[in-house]
Amino acid sequence: MNSFSQQEYQHRTQLSPLYLFRGRTSLYSRSLPSMCPRRPSKDKGGLIGCLVALLASTLLSSCTTVAPTSAPTQDTWQTRKAQLERIQNWQLTGKVAVQTAQDSGSATIDWQENHGSYNVSLYGPLGSGAIKLNGRPGRATLTTQNGKTFTANSPEVLLAKNWGFNLPVSYLRYWVRGLPVPGVDANMQFDDYHRVTSFRQQGWQVEVQSYTRAGGAELPSRLAISSASLKGKLVIHEWVVS
Repeated sequence: MNSFSQQEYQHRTQLSPLYLFRGRTSLYSRSLPSMCPRRPSKDKGGLIGCLVALLASTLLSSCTTVAPTSAPTQDTWQTRKAQLERIQNWQLTGKVAVQTAQDSGSATIDWQENHGSYNVSLYGPLGSGAIKLNGRPGRATLTTQNGKTFTANSPEVLLAKNWGFNLPVSYLRYWVRGLPVPGVDANMQFDDYHRVTSFRQQGWQVEVQSYTRAGGAELPSRLAISSASLKGKLVIHEWVVS
């Protein structure tokens, strides 16, 4: 996989002014000993880190449901499910924020999926780092901004080691479409239009907080996930379905 070009990195980060960071020093982070320092500091990086942490916290705590741009259809869940399962070639762009008891992080996200193969890019400006993650079931590759590559059997392992957060990417490729992972038990809840509003799988609580229309289908535009150790929020700004 090709490494990042400086032009691409600058373009992405100018479009989306969110920071990718961890609370503890890592490959992509600046030090953040606490959410906000109690006494004045000349460390501008620490101040920026504080503001970013507050931004991530705000995104995580926001639960406002955005109304769809058009009236929902009255399709049954089985009809919706079949339609969503047929969407195998898609792209989404937006913002992601995650939080654990120790750390908080946020990034802009560009996710492209093509019949099981994926390419996920996480961007952060001001030199705070960028990650490209691509692969298919059973194999994943992570590329850093400086061209270093890492491989593993799953994207979860790579993100945990290099970003510091264990996001269930293998499950999210279904959840972002408003689908439970097939073959895994899910206690599902629906709204009056037979759209999924929440379900629980493998210790993860998933809430679809709003929908939008794209490619003739109603797809999530705001998603919240939580486990015993992590909370996450995904706000989708644009869907492209082909």
